[in-house]
Amino acid sequence: MDIAEEKQSVRAAVFKAAASTPDSQLETQSDAAIARLLASPHYSSATTIFSYASKGRHEVRTRRLLEKMLADGKRLCVPYVDSNEVHASLLTNVDDLVPRSYGVPEPRVDKIQKINPLEIELAIVPGVAFDAECNRVGYGNGYFDRFLLLTTAVKAGLAYDFQLFTSVPYNESDVPLDALYSAVREFAPQKRA
Repeated sequence: MDIAEEKQSVRAAVFKAAASTPDSQLETQSDAAIARLLASPHYSSATTIFSYASKGRHEVRTRRLLEKMLADGKRLCVPYVDSNEVHASLLTNVDDLVPRSYGVPEPRVDKIQKINPLEIELAIVPGVAFDAECNRVGYGNGYFDRFLLLTTAVKAGLAYDFQLFTSVPYNESDVPLDALYSAVREFAPQKRA
């Protein structure tokens, strides 16, 4: 099995686990993972934060996180896709998010205010699966990997328990994270291959 097939297998396992996890457990785990992030020095020291807006049962739910960031006075930006590339847009109101590319919540077109990725200090990106070394399996298009190459931000992820694996398949184009927050613990890479 090649890496692409291994990644598809991991995605299928996560989607199956997400479908069978009760909403109450998803809420509890989302809240716990977000609480770990909010208590971290990465969050407290960052002024400009990039965060995904969650879609579906397999992503830690971020709406309350986005609202908290705005309430904390953070300069919040969210991803939007244009010409098959991820860009960052300032977000001042979570109600300005609407389903756009792939059904993912993005800023309404008239609300897009593009932000230079080099201004971002903390980037919270989605993923389907993660491991203890902060490797991530995304959705297979490489959008966020390409975006992360444009920023010097601390790269972080949020994970449900069923998204955590001993190891996940990755290749040279996959950008690892600097931190991962789950309901049970925080992860930081110990080694890089």
